Amino acid sequence: MNTQSTSLNEQPVILEKPAILSRLFLWMIMLITSSAIIWAYFAEIDQAVPAIGQLELKDGSIDVQAPTSGNVVRLHVENGDRVEKNQPLLTFSPTAPSADLGSATELRDTLKRENLFYKEVLNGKVPTALPPDLQKLAQERQTRISENKTYSALIDELYLNRGGFVNIEPSLQGLYVNYKAEYNSRVGAVELQITELEKQLQQAEEDEEAAREQLRVAQDQLQYSKQQLQFAQQQLENTKQQRIYANEQLSNAEEQLKFAREQLNNTQAQLKNSEEQLKYSEEQLELAKGQLDKSERVLDSNEGILAQISPLVEEGAIAELQKKRQEQEVFRGESEILRQQDQIQSRAGEINTRKGEINTRLGEVNSRLADINAREGEVNSRRSDINTLEGEINTREGEINSRLSDINAREGEVKARQAEIQRARLEQQRLNVSINRTKEQLKNTRDAWARELYARIAENEGREIARIDSQFTRLQLDNNKRLTEVNAQIEKLEETRDNQVLKSPVSGVIFDLQPVSKEESSLDIKTDPICQYVINDVLKPNDIKPERCEDASYEAQQTQPLLTVLDDDEGLEAVVYIQNKDIALVLKALNDKRKKLEPFHDQELAGGEVIECEPGKKCACPELKENREKLGLSDVECVPVEVQVEALPANEFGTVTGEVISISDDAIPPDQESGRAYFSFETTIDLERQTFVLDNENDLEIGLQNGMAINSNINVGKRTVLELFFNRFTGKFRSLTNVN
Repeated sequence: MNTQSTSLNEQPVILEKPAILSRLFLWMIMLITSSAIIWAYFAEIDQAVPAIGQLELKDGSIDVQAPTSGNVVRLHVENGDRVEKNQPLLTFSPTAPSADLGSATELRDTLKRENLFYKEVLNGKVPTALPPDLQKLAQERQTRISENKTYSALIDELYLNRGGFVNIEPSLQGLYVNYKAEYNSRVGAVELQITELEKQLQQAEEDEEAAREQLRVAQDQLQYSKQQLQFAQQQLENTKQQRIYANEQLSNAEEQLKFAREQLNNTQAQLKNSEEQLKYSEEQLELAKGQLDKSERVLDSNEGILAQISPLVEEGAIAELQKKRQEQEVFRGESEILRQQDQIQSRAGEINTRKGEINTRLGEVNSRLADINAREGEVNSRRSDINTLEGEINTREGEINSRLSDINAREGEVKARQAEIQRARLEQQRLNVSINRTKEQLKNTRDAWARELYARIAENEGREIARIDSQFTRLQLDNNKRLTEVNAQIEKLEETRDNQVLKSPVSGVIFDLQPVSKEESSLDIKTDPICQYVINDVLKPNDIKPERCEDASYEAQQTQPLLTVLDDDEGLEAVVYIQNKDIALVLKALNDKRKKLEPFHDQELAGGEVIECEPGKKCACPELKENREKLGLSDVECVPVEVQVEALPANEFGTVTGEVISISDDAIPPDQESGRAYFSFETTIDLERQTFVLDNENDLEIGLQNGMAINSNINVGKRTVLELFFNRFTGKFRSLTNVN
């Protein structure tokens, strides 16, 4: 039972491998999914913003109005014609007679000729074609001018020293010579005074120079005398020092002489004392010799007694003690004799010593006497030296007094020379003042002479010439006033004449022409008087001549539009309308382009290209690739656009490329007539070309026309596929979160 009740968990399980196809299919799905994700992460596609619009002229159309009210009598164009700028379009009825314009022109020329005559007179010329009274005034003016030229020539030549050759009129030669002689006379007298004063000044300077030379010599002599005085004073000081030293040496010699004499006295006293001691020693020697004799006799007596008692002692007659006492007496006597002998020898030695000492003292006395004699000689010598130095001191003092007298004399001479120099300087100052005063007088003389001529020039110019000029100026002003009136009249006549012909303000195509020609209105332009009047009298030589002359009758009012000119000089551009939801991408791309191009506005690049990117206006990239690379611009950063023209299918004729150059600041409201049911921003696109190729083999092209409808795709950059997927996913998710 236990065996049969075994749990199912304990039973073995057999696992089979799945089929290989299922595993391969799973791996393929994973590989494809991973590859798709990787591709979506790295793959980039162009992000384009769609917009619709139409082609428009860059400069648009211009309405041409009637400049004045009048009757249109000639037509020179018709609808559909292409005209150039300033080309005649139509002609109004002539109202201003050409005779009036010719008469006014002739009067203007006459007034101009008169003004030219007056101008020549004011410039110094004398025209012959003048009335007698004006001719006399002109000659008088010329005479005054000639006088002024003569005065100016004299001033330039004599006063300003810058004159050259001047052609003086014969009638003014006497005036010229007279004023020149007067100038030379006045100036020569003053210049002679200056010359005399300058000679005196030169003599004073020479006197000062001589006095300075004498002063230099006197100062050198004074300096030499001071040096000699200083040398004598130094020698006097040295002599006094020598005298002091000699006095000190004399004092020392006298002290030494005194000391030598004292030593001589001491030596003589010591000699006397030695002699007395010698005498005393001799007496003591004699006394010792006497005592020695006595002692010898006592000794002989005691020896005799000892010899006498010795046998008795041996015999026992006398006691041994007495013998010994006697022997002691003998011994004492011998000792006394020996002592006396020693004393005698000592006294004899002392006597010899005293004698030697006496001899020494005698030699010392002699030496002291010789020293005293030497000291006395030295004292006498020092006294003689002192007397000599006293004499030298007196000599030096006399020399010093002489030098002082010489110095006083030299100082007096120096002061005299300095006073002489000062007098010379004062004389020079006086002469300089006189020279300056005389030069000032010369200047005043020249100034007075020149002032007189200037006064005459001013009188001629300020009174006579000014009076004559005022008359000619008044005549000229009157002519100018009349000339202004005539010019205004001519301008009005010319304006009236020019307004007879209406010209095209720009190049373009004519349409909506209001005046119409009459039936069978074609006229011969060479024979029609009105057209010939326009060609010969109204139009200028370089103006475009009309090629058509048709009769018309149309009453036009001033400022009334007569026709419209489509300005096609600058070609076409695409104008599209971007929806609100897409404008942010295009604006960002355009602003990025502006940031790079605006700093280079109006700068010229290679190939003559000029960058046009002014803030708030159109901004276009350069066309040449090298210029774009130089500015660091890629093609995508220029905001490229692919334009499809609805009238020309893209699969057959292709598309036109361009770039966004401007976007309107404000949104445009919806326009049901144009098919825009949304707010949009007007965007201008510059087209790369203005034509489409219809047949490459036959080189057949067709130009783009104003008003053609277009579709455009604006390239705003590249984005990855994965980024687009997530943006769409997050957009859906955000829309779900906004559901109520």
